[in-house]
Amino acid sequence: MDITIDIETAPIEFGTRTIIDEKTGELKDIGALSPITGRIIAAGMSAEGEHQVFMEEDEKILLEGFWKSIRVAASKDNGLLKLIGFGIKSFDIHFLFVRSLYNNVNIPKIYRKSAIDLREHLCFFDTYMKKG
Repeated sequence: MDITIDIETAPIEFGTRTIIDEKTGELKDIGALSPITGRIIAAGMSAEGEHQVFMEEDEKILLEGFWKSIRVAASKDNGLLKLIGFGIKSFDIHFLFVRSLYNNVNIPKIYRKSAIDLREHLCFFDTYMKKG
């Protein structure tokens, strides 16, 4: 089963985690880019023409609903699933796993080979030093 996913993140506390941009010298808030200083505010998935968006104030409830829908979609194809997204190997899946562990949410078994990262394909698998 092909499942397209995407997440949106936000800092847990705005303006508390900053770094200096090496190119511009400006302060940048990195809270939303780390699963330690950020949280998931929305998660979306699409499978077989059905689209779902999960948005909850309580991140644990959001993650439980998201993973439940992933399991249900995968069960329609004997548990086989293929996760598709942009930057999912380097960001989305890692963020989902860490925040799920933090919230004590059961994570389904996902293999690295079952994830298709469109960013890798667009860069012809040379993502080193590539942005966006």
